[in-house]
Amino acid sequence: MQIDKTTIELNKVVDNIFKLKCNNKDIKFWTPKILIPFGIETEYNKKIIKLELLDNNDPEQIYFKNIISKIEKIIKEKLELDDNEFKTVIRTREKYNDIIESKIKMGRNHVLTSVEFKDKDKNYLKTIYDIGKNVNAKVLLEVNGIWDYRTTPKDDVSKEENNKVKKENNKVGLIIYVHKIYVYE
Repeated sequence: MQIDKTTIELNKVVDNIFKLKCNNKDIKFWTPKILIPFGIETEYNKKIIKLELLDNNDPEQIYFKNIISKIEKIIKEKLELDDNEFKTVIRTREKYNDIIESKIKMGRNHVLTSVEFKDKDKNYLKTIYDIGKNVNAKVLLEVNGIWDYRTTPKDDVSKEENNKVKKENNKVGLIIYVHKIYVYE
């Protein structure tokens, strides 16, 4: 899939959410083998899963991280955003490997993300909630869209005040869903 500024499309779904497509197709890809260090977490009433790279210097891991970085860069260019306005899903850490934040796909309060274990016989009744901490897995990700909570400039305040609000409060970021998790032993 060729991802560049001309192939990425943003379509408004609701006020602050835009669907992201590449040549009219969903953007889905498998991660390399990664670590799920914390299991499933809840932030802002959303189920999330953090994916830690196993080796920041491994070419396959670098390629995976660069795909996400490239998509973020294209969004910043298309929307003319600076680094203060864009919230990246890639968390760079000094003492540990980088983490990619993603969401568990939900629909009408039901988990749509599926999970498969390498040892199917031993884990046939396990669900996504049985994924513990420090689990090695491959994950099918979907770069679904962006959220955009920038405020429009106000006419009754100075340009400096509008710029201050822009730098402090305006954020745009990717929405990345986990479609499937393949858990290794």
